Amino acid sequence: KAPTLIWAPPILSRDRQRVALRATLQALQVWDLATCRPLSAPLPSPGRIGWASFSPNSDIIVLADMLGHVSAWQIKDGSCLAHDQFPSAVGRAEFSPDGEILATASALTLTFWDTRTWLKLREFKAHESEILMIAFSPDGQRLVSAAFNQPPKIWDVTTGQMLGQPILAEQPHCYFQISPDGQRVAT
Repeated sequence: KAPTLIWAPPILSRDRQRVALRATLQALQVWDLATCRPLSAPLPSPGRIGWASFSPNSDIIVLADMLGHVSAWQIKDGSCLAHDQFPSAVGRAEFSPDGEILATASALTLTFWDTRTWLKLREFKAHESEILMIAFSPDGQRLVSAAFNQPPKIWDVTTGQMLGQPILAEQPHCYFQISPDGQRVAT
């Protein structure tokens, strides 16, 4: 069985100007680091928050919780842009580098979302065990996913098809890093 997901560290925006800190087990507060002031009221989630991710422009934050809820929040006014629920905990959520696609991982499933409409683009079973990590390539064309006790896989974001064969790597816990040029994956 995969390890239980616990999220507690601060999440920095990509521009390092904002930080999301846990306000309660079921809410995050986004702070401006220059002024040390909150940018909105705490952003709630029905379940214990397990993951959060800022959009590339830092205007939107996505919260994923242990009850399977995913919600996208506009930081400036604290409005909820989208909300959905999966049958199990959502362990990861990551924006593409251009911010146009959000990828979420819930148990064995990957879901790609269009962030302009917040509609699902595609959803598919990606692994045979719980997905522990996902990351986009720098060009946003590929997504790498790693599951408990399985090799990482590379996915075409446009089609949802796996590219090549799974990457042989140390198991049972496989973590990876994509090179800045997107040409290599280190495990």
